[in-house]
Amino acid sequence: MTRVRVLGIGSPLGDDRVGWLVAERLRQIRAGNETIDIAVLDRPGPAVLDALADCETAILVDAVVSGGIAGTIHRLDLESDLDKLPNLLSSHGFGLADSLRLGAALGRLPARLLIYGIEVHPGAATAAPSSGAIRAAQAVAAEIATLIADAGALTSAAGVGPDMHF
Repeated sequence: MTRVRVLGIGSPLGDDRVGWLVAERLRQIRAGNETIDIAVLDRPGPAVLDALADCETAILVDAVVSGGIAGTIHRLDLESDLDKLPNLLSSHGFGLADSLRLGAALGRLPARLLIYGIEVHPGAATAAPSSGAIRAAQAVAAEIATLIADAGALTSAAGVGPDMHF
């Protein structure tokens, strides 16, 4: 069983790539830690449940369009925040929020699940991510790397902090 799985969700286009950027950065700094699995997923629908199988802790990162300031980092701990999980975590039909609610109902979620949503500009369908999305992705990758390095941070109820702006 994998101890920690980080799943970057998104697409290869523009700011929707922030989840993938976090995964790419974490691969660079992982330094051979084989207990950490880092993957990307291009659609967050029900396939996310398969991607979460066989891990103790999962950390999901996706773009968010909720009307907030671009670069805002939203942190949710599924154990305490499932009811707060907006349907806006995905622009796809059956999105991340729906998938996680289904997974909870079916008992198919890992013991610990953290979600990072990075606020992006709506309709920013450019080929490259914006500088704000890149900065926010780097900050999230650094925070996740710290959490992984401090195993206690992943097992405590703490770890859901206030939103940050970049």
